[in-house]
Amino acid sequence: MPSALGLVFAHATALAIGRVPYAAGAGSAVLGTLQHALAALVAPLVGLGGDHDAVAMAVGMALMSGLALAALGLTRSRVHDLVAA
Repeated sequence: MPSALGLVFAHATALAIGRVPYAAGAGSAVLGTLQHALAALVAPLVGLGGDHDAVAMAVGMALMSGLALAALGLTRSRVHDLVAA
């Protein structure tokens, strides 16, 4: 899963910024802030699971994957609307 992040982050950021070229700096700032804020929130929660097994990390990864799929589902119809316009 982590090996794909290099490709995903780069392409997702480029596609997102490409949608709003008039506000590329603000969009980049929002994306960076959200990534760091989410990491700051999740890292301590995963650490509460202890350091003897990887169950907490696996649960965290599954929850974040679900969150990503939910975000995709919520924004997917809007992308088609923008393309059709």
